Amino acid sequence: MNSPRIIRTVAGLRHVLKSEIASGKTIGFVATMGALHEGHASLLKKARQEVDIVVSSIYANPTQFDNQDDLAKYPKTEFADLLLLKREQTDVAFIPQTADIYHNLSATPINYGALTDTLEGAHRTGHFDGMSTIVRRLFELVTPHRAYFGEKDWQQLAIINRMSSFEGLGVKIIGCEILREPSGLALSSRNIHLSSQEKKASLTISKSVFGIKKRLTNRSLHEAELEIANELKHAGLEPDYVKIVNADTLEPLQSETSSGQGRLLIAASLGTTRLLDNGPV
Repeated sequence: MNSPRIIRTVAGLRHVLKSEIASGKTIGFVATMGALHEGHASLLKKARQEVDIVVSSIYANPTQFDNQDDLAKYPKTEFADLLLLKREQTDVAFIPQTADIYHNLSATPINYGALTDTLEGAHRTGHFDGMSTIVRRLFELVTPHRAYFGEKDWQQLAIINRMSSFEGLGVKIIGCEILREPSGLALSSRNIHLSSQEKKASLTISKSVFGIKKRLTNRSLHEAELEIANELKHAGLEPDYVKIVNADTLEPLQSETSSGQGRLLIAASLGTTRLLDNGPV
């Protein structure tokens, strides 16, 4: 099993991929911020099955952190990350420095209405501006045919889909299902900060996601949202939002009869750890 080729500069990446592109090989891309887990591994597995060359980036993008303390405490586990990339037969690991990847580049505001303004957009100022800027930049550098993103960040996935289509980036965006711990908790690099007691409390989120269809059999959308929010608070979490929205546009559903097109999205904090989850309605 070969180790991934580690590239730390933009020039190096272009040099390595030039011959692969010229030979007509298909490139798959998995963008990460490091602290890799089995959720990332599932994206890499899918890419490995579908393309000739798998490229993964490890880069905690500073412009998408609205809280610099959150950036400072984001786990840095490069050695373990590279072992996981090797296990999943990743060909290239791109680990850039900010000065290089942001050379002559700054975060560009992005506005897709409800897709960017609501939910995470309302709670994390500038987050999607930074996220979309770095994804666009990475697409430009890697020139992938396919890019793989997890559904846990449902809003991010919806925005990248819209951006790729709207801006004609020429990348097929592949959404991959949420991977979970045996308990049901959605895998996240931030789970490392949770104590065993906090993990137990956080299961209120995934249970709400799994049980939403049953809950809506005798409650309105608004009643269900309020009830879940109260249950989260009772378990010691602080919900930022509990919203049932159109899965594609992220606009509020108009009625219970359209729930087949819906998605429940939850963001809540437990201590200093912020957790996301979602599921179909």
